[in-house]
Amino acid sequence: MPRRAAPKCGRRYAGERLDCTAELCLTTGDAFGVRDWEIALQSPAEFRRLWRAWGREIVSRWITAFPGSRPLGCYLVGEIVPPAWRHEYPALRHPVRIAGEVVIADRGWHCGEVELDHLDDLGLIDDEERRLAIERLAGSDARLYRRYRCLSDD
Repeated sequence: MPRRAAPKCGRRYAGERLDCTAELCLTTGDAFGVRDWEIALQSPAEFRRLWRAWGREIVSRWITAFPGSRPLGCYLVGEIVPPAWRHEYPALRHPVRIAGEVVIADRGWHCGEVELDHLDDLGLIDDEERRLAIERLAGSDARLYRRYRCLSDD
């Protein structure tokens, strides 16, 4: 009796795929500091390797979801210098860690007006992106990360 042929769509992901948790680390930094979640990111060098492989696609999707902002990976690998901002209440500061190392002391500015102004001062956004960012920030879901369409969802 002949065997059923394997579906061709299985070949679509024959190459390297980005793990959902690793993508979370590259975009929002939410998984940093949780040892069990850092399996794919044991070192800053591994983080940079993943960013080189996936950063361009992540940035284009991020700008679509969050105009006037950039994923935390841009700041963590040194492509963009983060703004010098710290929350006035230490209890509300949210540090970003790679493999246990504190890299950014506070990320409360991320996806907000502080980041928009910082990117505008650096000349990294154009007038159209600024207009879209102002519209996004005026809405009720300006910082909800579900606006971003993950690579792992494809």
